[in-house]
Amino acid sequence: MKNDNLHLYADGRQGVYACLAALLDSRVTRIEAVNGMSSMADWIRTRHYDSYDTLSLIVPGMLQYFDLSDLEKFPEFRKKRYCNIS
Repeated sequence: MKNDNLHLYADGRQGVYACLAALLDSRVTRIEAVNGMSSMADWIRTRHYDSYDTLSLIVPGMLQYFDLSDLEKFPEFRKKRYCNIS
């Protein structure tokens, strides 16, 4: 089965993975991520945050190279996304 036209939908913080997949995989042609995060750094700096399932969101070393808000700089990401990440 060849599928080069994948559409992803994510609700909540796990939208991080939909956004990363859209940037890294050319088969992903559209994403919709709602109720997510716009910045991992902001989330980490928050004094009180929802700690439920935080280990599933950690991408070790990610903030050394980029944050979620940096994805907008990539044209291949901008043309695929419909993100309501904040």
